Amino acid sequence: MSNDLLVKNLLDLVKISFENLGFITLHPMQVSKHPMADARLSYVLKQVGTNTDYVGVMVCDWKRIVGVGQINKAKELMQACPEFGGVLIVSSMGFSKSALRSAEEKKISLISRRELISLTLKHLEIL
Repeated sequence: MSNDLLVKNLLDLVKISFENLGFITLHPMQVSKHPMADARLSYVLKQVGTNTDYVGVMVCDWKRIVGVGQINKAKELMQACPEFGGVLIVSSMGFSKSALRSAEEKKISLISRRELISLTLKHLEIL
């Protein structure tokens, strides 16, 4: 399993990791018919066996850090699609300082590839 975490592209890594953490992953159009959801989200997460809100996941598998523009797009998405209780942005290369500040102000969650792998491995060690 840990080898899978290292070699998968970021989209696959996100799906594998969150399913191992107890979430189901859905296609955005299964939750929202708004075209912005389909255009901007890679997945939607729902924690198994709970009444928690859906969380939209934007995967940025880029060779550069994520900037404020993606944070603004995530906030627009949350305003347009009230069925999402939040948005998580996953980045292969991390986030700019201004993106980190903006995300905190706008209540957008951020996680890097490295942090996602670490979180998943810690969870698997507990099991």
